[in-house]
Amino acid sequence: MEPFFGSIILELIGASAKWIYFSIKSSMLGKARPTFKEIYDGKEKKGSAEYLYEGMSNVMTGIVVLFVLVCVFLKLANTFRW
Repeated sequence: MEPFFGSIILELIGASAKWIYFSIKSSMLGKARPTFKEIYDGKEKKGSAEYLYEGMSNVMTGIVVLFVLVCVFLKLANTFRW
């Protein structure tokens, strides 16, 4: 059951990172900001393959974001010698 919850957490982290990125990008370009639901579920629900793609895309983005945050934290911890 734990991998299931880990997947949900990574998917939320990834969707949040994508939402922040696309919100900033659309604000700079003067376009309408996407909703979190559009980023999390995709703009259109076409079928199970697209739904799976959106979920995996969010999970992979969450893994990358978490990896970058851990690397930055470890670099800072090494710099300040906590």
